[in-house]
Amino acid sequence: MNSLLRRKAYQITRKVRELGGNASVSSTGRENSVIFHNDESVALLSISEKTDGFEAYIVDVHKWMWAESEGFSRNDIVKKLRGDIFLKIKVEDLPMSLL
Repeated sequence: MNSLLRRKAYQITRKVRELGGNASVSSTGRENSVIFHNDESVALLSISEKTDGFEAYIVDVHKWMWAESEGFSRNDIVKKLRGDIFLKIKVEDLPMSLL
């Protein structure tokens, strides 16, 4: 994981805990993104190559599960259904979205 992304992920999980929540961080297998998750939410944080900054998304888990049940691969979901499953939010709103 990119060191800049690692620091940002730590800041976000710390903020979630300060707000009384809990979130775990998992690798996506890619250097430029991580997944935050807890019992109720899933979110993605990535470093944008276009803006050279961070981008945050809430993952619509129900739509992701539907896509998998319909036979879409992970790659298909990310490439073909991105706009339906990944809902862009402000990075500063990410900790609140994980409560």
